[in-house]
Amino acid sequence: MVSAASARSSFPNAAALPGNHFTILNNQRTFNTLQRHLREAAQSEPSQTTDTSSSTDLNRRDVPVHLPAPPIEVRLKPEIDTANSLLRLRVLNRGELGCFRVAVIDARDEDGNWAGPRSWPVPWLEDGSVGAKDVPKFGVPLLNLARFDFLGLQQDLDGTKWLNGDHWAFPSLPQPVTFSYSPVGRWSDLDTQYIVLTLRVIRDKPEGHVDVQFKIGAEGSRLYCRELPEEAERNDAGPEPAPMPEPSPALTNRWRHTSDGSKVPALMNLTHSSMSHPGYGGRQWDEVPPSVRVGMLIGCQDINQFSSGTELRAKLTAFLDSVPVRELLGSLTHVPADAAWTNLAAMGCWLLKLL
Repeated sequence: MVSAASARSSFPNAAALPGNHFTILNNQRTFNTLQRHLREAAQSEPSQTTDTSSSTDLNRRDVPVHLPAPPIEVRLKPEIDTANSLLRLRVLNRGELGCFRVAVIDARDEDGNWAGPRSWPVPWLEDGSVGAKDVPKFGVPLLNLARFDFLGLQQDLDGTKWLNGDHWAFPSLPQPVTFSYSPVGRWSDLDTQYIVLTLRVIRDKPEGHVDVQFKIGAEGSRLYCRELPEEAERNDAGPEPAPMPEPSPALTNRWRHTSDGSKVPALMNLTHSSMSHPGYGGRQWDEVPPSVRVGMLIGCQDINQFSSGTELRAKLTAFLDSVPVRELLGSLTHVPADAAWTNLAAMGCWLLKLL
C-alpha cells in the first residue's frame, strides 16, 4: 500500500481508497470499488487469439494503462449574503484533489424561456477568474453566482413604470448575464416567477463532470436558491412512511475486553491522541488531576459524506446527555446538575470535540 501521490508517479490515472494498513479492508467503499472493477474486467475480457504480439506488448512498460477516473464527489451548496443581496456557491470537494471549474449550461424561467445567453462560465469569488482551479479534498472555495438588485426592483414595484430591469445579474466573462422579472404590482406576485439554472462541475484532470440544477427566486422580499428536485409536497408524497422501530436494548454480552492492542488497532491510536482541557492549561505535570479515557469501536453504517458537522455534533451531544452516560460520569466524578456540554473547535464532521 502506498500513498496516492506515490502511486500516480508510475500510474498517472490511479485512484485512491480511504484507510490505512489496518482499516482499508474494513471500509465498505473498498469492497464496492473492488467489486465494480472485477465485474468490469470480467465483462470486458478479450477473446482468445493466436496473435502473440498483443501479449508481448502488454509486458512493455511504455504501454499506457487506462484506469477509470475516480468519481466526482463535489457538491455545490448555496450561500446567500442577505445584507448585500449576493448569491454564492460553496464548492465542497469530498473526493481527491482535482482541477475544477463550473459553468452554467442552461438557463430558463418558469415558462422555459430565456432572453440572452443560456450558458456562461461562473467566476471564482476570490479573483473573478473562470478557469479551472485545484480544489483539494475538503476544500471549500466560493463561486460568485449572482447579484440581486433589491433597490431597483423596489423602485419598479413602487413606480408606475417598469424602468430598471436587470433584477438579477450573473457575473461572468466577458460580460455579466442579466435577468428581469415580468412587471407585477407587489412583492408577493413574484412568487410565481423564478429561474432554473443547470450548472456543470467540470474536472479537467482527470476529465469528468457532474450536473446539478438550482431554482432561484424571491418569496416576498426574501431570496432563495434551492437544489432540484425539491422535496415533494406532503399531498404528493404518497403514504406516510412506517414509524421507526423503538431502539432495542444493547447486546452487552458481545462486549469483550482485551489488553492486546493488535486485536483492535483502531483503538491503539487512542493512546497517541492529544486531548486538552482548558482547566489543565498552565499546570505542572505533577499537578494534573487523574483522568479516565474510554475507547469504543462500534460498527455502524456509512456516514453520509455530505453530512454537516452541526448535524453530527448535535447527535453526539444528545448521546453524551443521555441518562446512562450521565450516570457513568457521575460515578467517576462530581457532575453539577446544571453542567452542559460545550462545543470545541475541531475538523468539521470528521473530528468532534465537546467539553
